[in-house]
Amino acid sequence: MKHILASLAILLAASAATAQENYNGNGSNDSYQLLPDGRATLRLKAPKGHKVSLFATFVPEAWADMTYNDSIKAYEYTTAAPITNDFHTYKFFMDEVGFTDPENVHVVRDVTWQNNYVLPKGDGNDHATLMSVNNVPHGSLTDVWYYSPSEQKSRRMNVYLPAGYFTDTNRRYPVLYLLHGMGGDENAWPMLGRVPQIMDNLIARGKAEPMIVVIPNGVIDVDAAAGYGTAGLVQPQAEFPRLFTGHYEMAFPEIVNFADSAFRTIPDKHHRAIAGLSMGGYNSANISRQYPHLFDYVGLFSAATIESVTTGERLKQFLPAELMNTPIFENFDGKLKAQFEAKPALYWIAIGKDDFLYDANTDYRRKLDSFGFPYTYYETEGGHTWANWRDYIINFAPLLFK
Repeated sequence: MKHILASLAILLAASAATAQENYNGNGSNDSYQLLPDGRATLRLKAPKGHKVSLFATFVPEAWADMTYNDSIKAYEYTTAAPITNDFHTYKFFMDEVGFTDPENVHVVRDVTWQNNYVLPKGDGNDHATLMSVNNVPHGSLTDVWYYSPSEQKSRRMNVYLPAGYFTDTNRRYPVLYLLHGMGGDENAWPMLGRVPQIMDNLIARGKAEPMIVVIPNGVIDVDAAAGYGTAGLVQPQAEFPRLFTGHYEMAFPEIVNFADSAFRTIPDKHHRAIAGLSMGGYNSANISRQYPHLFDYVGLFSAATIESVTTGERLKQFLPAELMNTPIFENFDGKLKAQFEAKPALYWIAIGKDDFLYDANTDYRRKLDSFGFPYTYYETEGGHTWANWRDYIINFAPLLFK
């Protein structure tokens, strides 16, 4: 009897341990396959008779239907052409219900969508290599909280500290302030933008100066990304009352002051840069114009402009007229002149040919041209996508602090 009880106890302990670890064996991980010719195949094992489609950044027009393959009892899709060596995301839809790939544990969030991601192995000289973890000195990514006097609450940011920050304690660094877009948060650039990996690799190759990258939350109405702040496990959302009102821009010196006090920065204009995508580009243009002696380098990635927000059909709905009462909207041309009279080292504008903000950026460049203000323009294929924004940071960062 004692032997039976002992054996039972061992079985129960093993079962409990298995349940605790939620271990169910090795996954097959064959749902995504990169073919020798560079094309990609996605597969979903599921019963026949459903309408199955997928959303993927490497698929033309992003959407595609999958067909059932009886021999492997799975739905299947293969791209017609080789895919780019880039950080790609995808998810499946069965009968219009979306879900992540159960055989791929690598998941990233983009606003409310959970997507799987894949990163093809680079050839050593391409963007995929720069986005990958390589055998180079690594920096550190840390989340920190700062107190905002204007909002009377603490707010969260992510900060990238370059390799050597903790060992060479006498060295001080320039700072890039990197802002996300509408629907994003302080986790967007680290997760979707691959900024820690990109910076590690650019710095290791000598293409970029070692720098601190401050990635704050750009939504003044919240203190942190959904699930990371005092609101708890709330659903992420894209729309907030003060997204474009200028309140965030007016309070931005609080972030700079905190960074200069908490980290070993070089606290002057010549060693500060600010850049952002979409709404973050709107913020970056406004902040650098409002405080012309704060930043020497400005990067506008697929940026929303004052005109696109106040009169554009797509964005004006997010800016109630009664909230256009901050100094950001006052004396636009005068402050722009003051900014360029302060002679920024670099004013960099990037946009994709298919971006819905392309015309707005063209109009903004015409304004700069009419005043004779110098800027650098970088135009790419594609639209309002993370593929472009990763490309922009890869090309922008090496131009800083030279």
